[in-house]
Amino acid sequence: MFSQCAAAVAGALRFAACIHFVRRVSGAPDNLKGVLMKKLGILLVLGAGLALPQAAAAAPYTATLAKPLSAVKEVIVNSTIFRCEGTACATTSRTDGMWSVRACHKLMQKAGTITAYGTEGKSFDADQLKSCNASD
Repeated sequence: MFSQCAAAVAGALRFAACIHFVRRVSGAPDNLKGVLMKKLGILLVLGAGLALPQAAAAAPYTATLAKPLSAVKEVIVNSTIFRCEGTACATTSRTDGMWSVRACHKLMQKAGTITAYGTEGKSFDADQLKSCNASD
C-alpha cells in the first residue's frame, strides 16, 4: 500500500510540474492555458479515482465450513457479504471489522460450523475457532 501511495504522490508532483510548465514556460495565450489546466485536472482526478480503490482493497476473508451447503448462499455479517458455496465462504464486499470471534460466530450461526477462518496469511487459531463455534 505504501508503494501505491508513493506512486500517487509522484503523480501529483508530475501534475504540479505540468501546471508550472503551462503557466510559466508556455507562450500560449491565457485561454489555452486554462483549457490545458482543466484537461490536466480531469486526468489527475480520473487517475486518482482509479488508483484509490486498488490501494484500499483488502484481502477477502474466507471460512471453511464443516458440512457443505446444499445451495449457494449469501450471508450478511456486520454489513459484509459472504458468498458461500459447498464448504467455502468468502467475502464479496468490505471487510473492516471482520477479524473478530464475534463476526466469525455470526457467520457460523447463519452458515454452520466453521473449521477455518481468516485472510491470506492470517487465520484463527484453535482457541479462536472454538469460541467462534461455541453455542450462545
